[in-house]
Amino acid sequence: MRDLILFLTDFADLAIVLPLSLLVAIWLLIFADIRIATIWLAAVLGTLGVMLLLKLATFSYAGPLAWVGLKSPSGHTAAGTVTYAGLLLLCGGARLQTLRASFLVSLAFATAFGSSRLLLGFHSPADVLVGAAIGIAGTVMMVSRLQPFGFNPSVERLPALMVVASTLVLILHGCRLPAELMLRTHHEIFSW
Repeated sequence: MRDLILFLTDFADLAIVLPLSLLVAIWLLIFADIRIATIWLAAVLGTLGVMLLLKLATFSYAGPLAWVGLKSPSGHTAAGTVTYAGLLLLCGGARLQTLRASFLVSLAFATAFGSSRLLLGFHSPADVLVGAAIGIAGTVMMVSRLQPFGFNPSVERLPALMVVASTLVLILHGCRLPAELMLRTHHEIFSW
């Protein structure tokens, strides 16, 4: 059972999420619009940036946050949520790009990735809730910015994106970028 849960959580590792997000951005630049690509990148990188700052803050000020069980907000939960929920909503077109749909879809991904982190014992419930909130917020903000454009991906080009994205994810699955270890090791450099 542990192997299955680890298999799921690995989809949200930065070693997969970063290249996948870049691939989607390039596809959007080529086949959609620079504004749509910018919204995608802002949502993903904004979510990851907020998580970076939260992790650095919890590492530097762990004492005051310990009473709520916050040790290290779940980056896997946030990254997996904004990336996969965002991609699904992008591919679903304007009919899926509502605030309600974005909340529900991102909540489903946050629940899946967050549960995997809890079951593996990598994070506390507070860590997962913070990661889920940031990932959901990133997805909802992305969709709120997409709505004025009524973005509908080209049905002819969508299968190619799915094949290339799936291939990339399968090739990289199991690779891990030890971002948290690097942050824990070097967080003093970033302390303010």
